[in-house]
Amino acid sequence: MVFDVETAFLHGSFHPGEEVYMNCPPGMVHQTDECLLLLKTLYGLIQAARQYFDFFSKILIDIGFQQSPADPCLFLFKNALGMMLVIVYVDDVGLAYSSYALVEFLFTELKKRKINYTVENDLTDYLSCEILFNKTRTKVWLGQPHLIKKLRTLFADMVSHLKKLLVVCYTWHSWANNFSPKGRGFYPG
Repeated sequence: MVFDVETAFLHGSFHPGEEVYMNCPPGMVHQTDECLLLLKTLYGLIQAARQYFDFFSKILIDIGFQQSPADPCLFLFKNALGMMLVIVYVDDVGLAYSSYALVEFLFTELKKRKINYTVENDLTDYLSCEILFNKTRTKVWLGQPHLIKKLRTLFADMVSHLKKLLVVCYTWHSWANNFSPKGRGFYPG
């Protein structure tokens, strides 16, 4: 499941001491030498994506998620209902969960914080990766057929003589097994 945070970049605040100014918009009455001091981030600012990520990460951590030491965009939540992984890419948030009750919990917590979102239930593509589920939706295949086609075109002559390998990817990472929900930290596995 994927959801999109609406007006994501308008949620960010600047770091203490960070000042960003902009020209007054057309139609605004002002003196020729006046400009505006921004109090919040806007779309188009270089800082907007970073500030939004800081804002959203703090919310996930406050809810009880643990940020992955391997990838700061990956978060894990674990309780008696099961486990949920959250991957954040700009304003797109991907979810993998063992119980839909965890999704309901997350959405309730986001609504409490006045975060509006749009859910995409029929996930077939995410970040240029093709996503295919089996009939029971218990297994998933992730692929990048467009990238593979491009790589074949560019490098076919260089690799055509090499042995072909089947690569199997396990869906669990060791850091998820070593997560301790009580202490919101990790313990050696």
